[in-house]
Amino acid sequence: KMAVPVAEELKPVPVMNATLKDLCQEDKARVGELIRRLAVERQEKEALQAALQEQKNNYESRIEKLKAQNESIIQETVSLKSKFNQSVALLKTYQDQLLQTPAVAEVASKAVQADLASPVVVVSTSVPPPLLSTSSSSSS
Repeated sequence: KMAVPVAEELKPVPVMNATLKDLCQEDKARVGELIRRLAVERQEKEALQAALQEQKNNYESRIEKLKAQNESIIQETVSLKSKFNQSVALLKTYQDQLLQTPAVAEVASKAVQADLASPVVVVSTSVPPPLLSTSSSSSS
């Protein structure tokens, strides 16, 4: 077996300057189809990128609106909790002041005792009381 020198293996290939004119009709048609498909795909890619960017902008805008709404709800919740706590404290203060008044303290004490001593009565208000007729009272 004879060894082939490395220099012979890497002989440069002669370069020919070929143009579209040099191609046969079939190859020209293939190249034309490839160029047409490349143009269509480029347009589709650009349309998809534009739609993606628009969707991204819409989502970012929506996220910002939701963040602002969330912050507003948090502030409103904090404000309502504060007002509620102030109202409860004020009611407790009024209750304490009323209970320190001798007459109110006595009435409150009797009411508590009456509640503990009396049975629970459930009153249904679903049926209205009968109306009094004015004709019967005028005939008497």
